Amino acid sequence: MFIYVCLYSFTFYNSSPFLIVFVTVIAAEFCFIVVERVQEKQNPRMEHLELKEGFRFHPTDCEGLSFLLRFVAKQEMHDAGFITTNIDVYGNEEPWEIYSQGVPSGGSGDDDNSSYRYFITKLKKSTNHREVGNKGNWKQQDEEKPVYCNRGNSSSELVIGCKKSMRYVNKEHKDGDWLMKEYELSKVILQKFDEDCRDYVLCAIKNKPIDTCSSDTSTTTSDNVSEETDENHYEDISVLGQRPSE
Repeated sequence: MFIYVCLYSFTFYNSSPFLIVFVTVIAAEFCFIVVERVQEKQNPRMEHLELKEGFRFHPTDCEGLSFLLRFVAKQEMHDAGFITTNIDVYGNEEPWEIYSQGVPSGGSGDDDNSSYRYFITKLKKSTNHREVGNKGNWKQQDEEKPVYCNRGNSSSELVIGCKKSMRYVNKEHKDGDWLMKEYELSKVILQKFDEDCRDYVLCAIKNKPIDTCSSDTSTTTSDNVSEETDENHYEDISVLGQRPSE
């Protein structure tokens, strides 16, 4: 920057209009690059924009909870910028407003809202209800399911957390079904962290268009909201959880 100032001063005092314009353009370009670098440091979540062709962010249940575990442990998540962490999923915004602020699973050019977008948010301590937006709430569709992960190279598994399947309920909303999977770390793991870190959950949200919501029955059940359990494998869990019951 000092070099540009000296060069600009030299050109100005030599009173050459061409040189003044030239140096001004160079200086402006330099300033633009500096501002761009500062923005990238302030928002490192931009790394997902450069994707290989055909790449999609589609973690298994165990992988999703491992991202949450790293976030709670204040470590780098290594999620390539696909998980949004500054949105209140259980606040005053509607699901479609929350979804629009998430990162598309296929990168910035992917506008398909039937694919999951991922958010880490904090549960409200004062209530067990999953209220969202103006008049809606997330209704749990089935019992929470434990998520198992392999521990290191051994064949034994531990419970790293649980998953709940939910559907957005609002009598005034007719634009298809908004579905969500909520992931929470196990209490055994959370006990290892400060109390203010224990209320975070990972939420995966997507839209099921209204023309695909209809079936032989008009009732949405846990069978068509929940997805089949993934085969989860995670080799780098440094904290111990519960062993599954026999």
